[in-house]
Amino acid sequence: MSLEILTEEISVLKRKVSEIEEITPERVVIGLGYTGVKLSTGHVGVCATPLNEILIEDCGVVKKAGSLSNQNIFALMEMAKSWDMGEAAVGIAAINAVSQIALERSKEEFEFKEGNLLDFLEIREDEEVAMIGKIDPFIPFLKKKTKKLYLFERDVTRRKDALPDFACEQYLPNSKIVIVTGVTVMNKTIGRILELTRNAKFIALVGPTASMYPAPFFKRGVSMMSGIITKNPDLLIRVIEEGGGTREFKKAVEFVNITKKEK
Repeated sequence: MSLEILTEEISVLKRKVSEIEEITPERVVIGLGYTGVKLSTGHVGVCATPLNEILIEDCGVVKKAGSLSNQNIFALMEMAKSWDMGEAAVGIAAINAVSQIALERSKEEFEFKEGNLLDFLEIREDEEVAMIGKIDPFIPFLKKKTKKLYLFERDVTRRKDALPDFACEQYLPNSKIVIVTGVTVMNKTIGRILELTRNAKFIALVGPTASMYPAPFFKRGVSMMSGIITKNPDLLIRVIEEGGGTREFKKAVEFVNITKKEK
């Protein structure tokens, strides 16, 4: 299902941005914290760099390094389907860059809400909440709201209170609030996660990596996409080059929460 979502996402973007063949990737930067793709239009998309999952061969991360900015934008987006996580990060960043253009042209289709994702969560104390991926600033708030918070990490050494991601099979079906990092789209676990969360009342896909055109995710149960819109592309690329992360993005982006438009 994960590859199905990516295939649909790319297909939708091709339709939404009719002159996409005129758009070229101007810069591709793989930083320690994030990977970024800047388009000839000035739009920038980012994806978390999965350092723990990247295959480093002959000191290289991506086999096509040196020629990525000469690739057709379609080819870059297709890299998101790769099981090589270095390539997949570039592909997701390319998708997020093109999504910026598509969102500009589809504002009437969605609700754009300012503020922190946590402002939109309505949690009862007896409801189970699940967070997939490391979003430390959310944890104190969630622990105050519920006695049943489950944290899942692929690398459990990152948090002593986290469960391994395969434990999702047991706990997600009963979780009513589910917060998922956009990295799950890159590592192709999002499909199974959405299958397991069909009983949830609210599912949020969160983080700069989750800055994709939202329609394919909304139709599969996601309630909100909380990502970024680029305001200062050159600064954003510089932050990525210099090893910065979400905290350093603040002067270069706008954080935005996107939901379906209420009828």
